[in-house]
Amino acid sequence: MSLRESESHKLSFGRRVLYLIEDNYRSVLVILGFFLVWEVLVRLFHVPEVTLPTPSNSLAHLFFKQADANYHWALNIRITLAEFILAFLITSVSGIALSILIVWSRHAKNILMPVFIFINSLPVIAIAPLIVIWMGYGITTNMFVAFLVGFFPVVINSKYIMDLPPVFASLIIISVSGGVLFLIITVLERLLMPWVFTRERL
Repeated sequence: MSLRESESHKLSFGRRVLYLIEDNYRSVLVILGFFLVWEVLVRLFHVPEVTLPTPSNSLAHLFFKQADANYHWALNIRITLAEFILAFLITSVSGIALSILIVWSRHAKNILMPVFIFINSLPVIAIAPLIVIWMGYGITTNMFVAFLVGFFPVVINSKYIMDLPPVFASLIIISVSGGVLFLIITVLERLLMPWVFTRERL
């Protein structure tokens, strides 16, 4: 890369950052103003911390060790990552494999799809408390809830993609200009991943 190309690249990046600031600074100021008003009103009217803590006190308890709160960040992050990665892998592999079975077998489709659609229509928010009561709170329960949230969208939308006519598959191959492996990765990334990550809403 020449010096002129490098300067042009830096300039374009600087302009993108400038446009980003120009488009969003008002929203940032509104949010900061909201927290500032919150802080002032709580201190001005002497609202008890138990009722409504100030933003500064909340941040202090969150990021600094306190006598009444000590968050083990390393342990909690490690457990959360383990739950997320395992639930992601189990949901992705089982959901895509089952969608392939449904596409290839009409009998499996006729048996399983009505059940999946019915279960997927149930709000997980309403089922989650029952699951906690039945299974107890822990890593397994969290992974199971994440599995329920992400499994059915993965199956249904993977089936939809696999049911596309061959002409659409050909257009996808032409558009990405890659091999079969690259096509599979691209389809999974652009079409399946948003549905896989719907488990994030919990």
